[in-house]
Amino acid sequence: MAIATLKHGSVVGKDNTGTPIQVNLSPGPGNFQIQGLEQNDVEAIPVYNRGTFLELVEGQDKAYPFSIELMQDGKLTDGSSGKPLDLVLKQGTLASGVTSDPGGLVWTVDIVLTVTRNAVTSTVTLAGCRCTIDFSEDAGGNKLSLSGTCYEGVTVA
Repeated sequence: MAIATLKHGSVVGKDNTGTPIQVNLSPGPGNFQIQGLEQNDVEAIPVYNRGTFLELVEGQDKAYPFSIELMQDGKLTDGSSGKPLDLVLKQGTLASGVTSDPGGLVWTVDIVLTVTRNAVTSTVTLAGCRCTIDFSEDAGGNKLSLSGTCYEGVTVA
């Protein structure tokens, strides 16, 4: 059995241009998290008949929270190589980026987790993510906590 661990994964954020502008979300402890995946990316709403469960019907599309902790790697922003702060604030390398939001008004990006072990690759793509970032100073290295919400669904391949 080949167990995949944090050493086998990489996470990138990218915009929606023809050739996406990508930002590697590393270095960090390798603690990417996404919560609440559900079939078809929709809520299941229970329907009751006089207090007795009758069935489930599809509700609204689900929004998925996610997070990853990163270490500050050099400058916080960079006009040539892209940094996580650039991805969130649409500045530096991403200043000319194209949003993945279908309405085109709000800055969103796609987040892609790729895990490869023993020549087997799995990819989790979070489409249409609105991100936030927190900065904290630490004796072991300054930290960036990137979190957000995925609004357009998750694809696992």
